[in-house]
Amino acid sequence: MLVDPFMKNNLKSLIKYGTYSLSLIETKCKLLIKYGTFDFFDDVNIEINTSCNRRCEYCPNSVYDRGLLKNEKLMNEEIFKKIINQLAEIKFDGRISPHFYGEPLLDKRIITFVKFIREKLPKSKISIYSNGDFLTVEKYEELVHAGVNLFVITQHSKEMNKNIKELFKYLKNNRSKKIIYEKITSATPLYNRGGLVKPIKMNYKPRCSLFDNPLIIDHAGNVLLCCNDYHSSIKFGNINEKNLLEIWNSTFYKEIRKQIKNYDHKLDICQKCVGLK
Repeated sequence: MLVDPFMKNNLKSLIKYGTYSLSLIETKCKLLIKYGTFDFFDDVNIEINTSCNRRCEYCPNSVYDRGLLKNEKLMNEEIFKKIINQLAEIKFDGRISPHFYGEPLLDKRIITFVKFIREKLPKSKISIYSNGDFLTVEKYEELVHAGVNLFVITQHSKEMNKNIKELFKYLKNNRSKKIIYEKITSATPLYNRGGLVKPIKMNYKPRCSLFDNPLIIDHAGNVLLCCNDYHSSIKFGNINEKNLLEIWNSTFYKEIRKQIKNYDHKLDICQKCVGLK
């Protein structure tokens, strides 16, 4: 049996840092069986829109105008379909989320996009990350019917918003099956987003989100370093020019993933994120 080149490093990390949960180990084993390697993505984030209605102080949208409604940029529908079709070619069955730093429920195409994902990727887990401001009972039912598996709702205000109160009242005791609800407070440890913001309580770890192999694609079709790369500063390729697998297996991308798996943070953005700068 061929030994995955990243296997030893992953297991060493598990022993040294204890960073792998049982579910993550199971996921890694599934990747090894399906693709013959641990070094493959099981999580895809697609930025369908850049706009957000909030300006939370711990988010780069509070510092830069990229997320303003007046500056909204939408992913071209053809690019979105190209991404999903390429994922379908490899029978992707991991998690897929139509978001980056925008509020996905501001995009009027969200229902159509979710339906397309479900049609092409029947075994995938579709997750909606939202502030919940626009998640009415009607919208919730539409999205569940379209194929959404999970909603991750984050409360950014002191009080729960009206729509979420009504939704929880509607769902009663069944909300835990479809919704993860999180409240951000001053005691919540948060990332500094590559040094762009300064949360009250900083979350510094000897690892980053890229460690778990997420695939991040911005509205223009660029494959990025990770979810903390707000400005799309590190691009590995564009879906308009190359196939997803070509980009994933490019020399530069593979080298960066290898460095990060070895806790060798050479990139400036990584050094700031993990607290080396």
